[in-house]
Amino acid sequence: MKKILLVSLPIILSASFLSAQVTINYATHGISVGNVFSCYSADTTGVHPGPSGSSQTWNFSTLNIGSTLSTTTYVTPASTPYAASFSGSNLATNDGSGDYGYFNGSSSTIALTGVANASTTIPYSNSELYMNYPFAFNNTATDNFYSTYTSNSFNVIRSGSITLTADGSGTLVLPSGSYNVLRVKAVQMFSDSFVGLYSAQYDYVSYYWYSATQKFPLMTFNQLLTTALSSSSYAESILINSQVTGIAESPSQITGIDLFPNPANESAHLNFTVLENQQINILVSDLEGKTILNINRGELAPGEYNEILDLSTLAKGMYSVKVQGAKSFAAGKLVVE
Repeated sequence: MKKILLVSLPIILSASFLSAQVTINYATHGISVGNVFSCYSADTTGVHPGPSGSSQTWNFSTLNIGSTLSTTTYVTPASTPYAASFSGSNLATNDGSGDYGYFNGSSSTIALTGVANASTTIPYSNSELYMNYPFAFNNTATDNFYSTYTSNSFNVIRSGSITLTADGSGTLVLPSGSYNVLRVKAVQMFSDSFVGLYSAQYDYVSYYWYSATQKFPLMTFNQLLTTALSSSSYAESILINSQVTGIAESPSQITGIDLFPNPANESAHLNFTVLENQQINILVSDLEGKTILNINRGELAPGEYNEILDLSTLAKGMYSVKVQGAKSFAAGKLVVE
């Protein structure tokens, strides 16, 4: 059976840390072009999402977290291969796999407008809600979505609904430490009906834990049940924000990133601060997420550093500059003119 195209959007958070409940607020932590989200996968064996409710403690201190880093870059739809099918979108995701997600966001809501890869393009005529702003504990929102598309010369109808509920608040315990969080549960129930053939049913439940000090979720737990042709399959995945794989509720290990001049021409200075010994790479990527420059600085001791970036081979445009460490990163935008 053909791989299903799904997009799980990290929802944005805000609010004060301490003992206050986290409230999702676009104005504080909105996603925009140039943002980068990196995460590691964790073993799901014996792991459960835990209960809902206030004053909860979700203890995942023994999670076995992998070492492979996955990165999603937020880009302009125009920079992607399938922009023509998503003219109403203002944001896209590129994870480097060839799959793209498309969204339409504002200060009050964000919605999925479709997904695409080299074999299938699925534009939604009725978009799928991903978040209303603001969103706080016990808030809920439901939306229906719809698409007609072609897959392997077959006409397909996708229809379903999503329900978002901020179903829990309390403390998330990871191997790196404890965090004050809000949990949001997303329940997607939808089908792909291959006209004249069969239907595939998807029950997709995701749990997101958000801290007030990180832009993206600290942890995501996905559960997908697929039923088609009288058979079913079940899959789970856990994603851990790379910013919290080795540190507790504290500043990033890489800080003070500064690019100047900006805009730049032939070269630019990159200043950054390393807070502990670690291997450092400097990555310059275009808005499609393609790495243009990769500078290996080796292991750096704590301190302030300056790197002169040679931009002479870069085309005019906007780039993402990321200082990548072993357990965290810092990123900024650079305009080359």
